[in-house]
This record gives sequence, C-alpha cells and structure tokens, in this order.
Amino acid sequence: MVARKRSHRKNIMRAFSISEISACDSPAQIHARAIIMKRFDPDERQEPNMHKILTQRDDAPLSFDTLEDAMKYLSTQHPDMPQSDVMSKAARQYPDLHDEYNDEGEWQIRKAETEALDATRKPPAVREFESLVSEIKRRDKCDSVTALRRARSENPALFERFQSAA
Repeated sequence: MVARKRSHRKNIMRAFSISEISACDSPAQIHARAIIMKRFDPDERQEPNMHKILTQRDDAPLSFDTLEDAMKYLSTQHPDMPQSDVMSKAARQYPDLHDEYNDEGEWQIRKAETEALDATRKPPAVREFESLVSEIKRRDKCDSVTALRRARSENPALFERFQSAA
C-alpha cells in the first residue's frame, strides 16, 4: 500500500477550545450515579443492589459536628475496620473536621501545659524560706529537719509567711 500524504489528513480538533470548566461536589456525583442507575431499562430489570445503594445514600448524613461523630458513623458502616483506619478514612473524607480536631488537641495541650507550670511555681515566701533552710544546711552542715527547726527559730516572720503561703 502506498503511504498517505500528510496533506490529506484532517485536523478535526482544530476549532475546539475549552471556554469553561465545571466541577461538582460529592453529593452531586452520588445523585448523578443514582440517576444513571435508574436509567430506562427496556427489560425493566432492576439493578440487584439498587435498593441497598439508595438506602445507604439516604441514611448517610451529609455533615458531622465533630470528627468523633464521623468516626462513629464510619465504624458502623465498616464494623471490621480497625479504629486507626476509621480515623484515617474520616480524616481523608472530612479534612475540615480533622483540622478542628487537631486544633482542639493543641489547645488542650497548651492549657494543660500552663496549668502544670502554674502548679510548679512556688509563692515567693515559700522560695525564700526554702533558700534559708538550704543556707542553714550548708552553713551548719546539718540535716533537713534540724535546718527547718533553726530556720523557724531564726526567722519567725518568714516562717509565718511560709505557712500562710503553703
């Protein structure tokens, strides 16, 4: 056979241009799939799983308040799935809830951190009395109990402030 010349080829897509791109969200895609599945069937057969698919679609909530709610829903849909996989799937399907969940966790950590720091901070009177006790321990080379007794007798006003602060 003789090879065709390039000049005889027709460039079909020459005038084709994309002027607008459209996108739809997940519920619209699910609805479109259901409509396609409900298509006219000349044999009037019903899809075997149509009722199950439509029931799942109708029972599925469109949104959740928290990531835990989404995880509960997904774990009821997939009871054999491990909780770590359920959480990963919920994070993929609901990224905004996952971000809120992480932000809340960071806030809880910061709150607990400040509470722990506040609990470890001692009042000034306590710090002063403890420094006096450690100074007496070094000066007199005695144990803590003896140093406490001597600090109490040497500085009763500081001891009173220590007791009221502690």
